[in-house]
Amino acid sequence: MLHKFPDHVPRMETGLVQWGEDWPGVFIRGDNAMNYSYALRRVIDAAQHSKQPDPIMVAVVNGLAVLLESCDLHNESRR
Repeated sequence: MLHKFPDHVPRMETGLVQWGEDWPGVFIRGDNAMNYSYALRRVIDAAQHSKQPDPIMVAVVNGLAVLLESCDLHNESRR
């Protein structure tokens, strides 16, 4: 579901977000999301064809994993 915000809200960067005391989540800007999806598709394609994935794509996917793990309130070392 798309949640639109007024134009006067400052530009949101990719990263951890939290409203009040709610559990934090991750916001991923569209340009970053397209890059992550491209890297995921390349790594998945390599795995499906039993090939070595491009190390740069693996690094991008690893960065996505780190970003997603940043929501874990039980492990502050990840933030």
